[in-house]
Parts: sequence; structure tokens; C-alpha cells
Amino acid sequence: MKRISIKEFLLILVAAVFLAHPATLLADDSEEFRTPGFWKGQNSLKNWSKTGLSPNDRFVLVFNLNTTFDPTLLDVLKGHGGGTNALGRHAVAALLNASLPNSSYPYAPDEIKSAVKETLSQYQATLFYGADISTDIDNIESLKDLYEALNENR
Repeated sequence: MKRISIKEFLLILVAAVFLAHPATLLADDSEEFRTPGFWKGQNSLKNWSKTGLSPNDRFVLVFNLNTTFDPTLLDVLKGHGGGTNALGRHAVAALLNASLPNSSYPYAPDEIKSAVKETLSQYQATLFYGADISTDIDNIESLKDLYEALNENR
């Protein structure tokens, strides 16, 4: 039987642990903020529990909005399109990032909720998935761009 060095043993051990639990080793615990794509993925579920939020929480309740359209936070993260849909995705990711323990996100969860509520309050009827917004949406795009840049660590 061939003897292996301590270095070889440690490399084999690290490789074995990684192959057995790659999601654990790759999932969060860094100081970087996460994108909507991260938060909607299966490997992010342990991180949701750290935030005090659930994928099944209702978007309108979390952000205190008055609308009949009532998706979950995960539904919003999985949505497609620009405008309010894109703002929703990045707002949810921003809220999750800010809600992590010891987060260094530049906005507190309540600040994010308030900014989103204020920005979306003028579009009460239907906020997502094909909403017909005929007014100027610069404020929606500006807030989305801010959260997007922060969530993507730019």
C-alpha cells in the first residue's frame, strides 16, 4: 500500500467534502451581496432562513402595497421583464441582502420597503406581469438600477 503525504491527504479530504456538499461550500457567508438569481435558486434556501423572510411571504404584505395582484417573494424573483417586474426582483434581493445578520448593505430593510412602496404606490391597479404604465417610469428605473448595482456588487 502506497503511503500518501499529509498534503495529498488534505487535498483528497477537501475534494471529498466538496463533492459531498458543494452547495454548503459555495453558498453565501461572504460579504458580497446576492442577485435575484441567487435568491431564487435552491442553494439559497438556507440563507432565506437567516433573513427572517420566507419565499412564500406575500410581496404586497412585505412592502405594504395596496394592489389586488398578490405574488410571493419567490414569484417576484422568478418574474421576467423590465419596469416594475425588474424593480420587484431587485427590491426583493435588496431586502434579503439587507436582512442578513451583520449585513453591510447600505440601506436598512425598512428603508428599502419604504422606497419601493413610495415608488410603486402610484401604480396601484396591477404592479407586475404586463402592467400597462403609460406615465414616465424614470423613478422605477432609477430605483431598480440602484438596487441592481448594489446586488451585483458594482
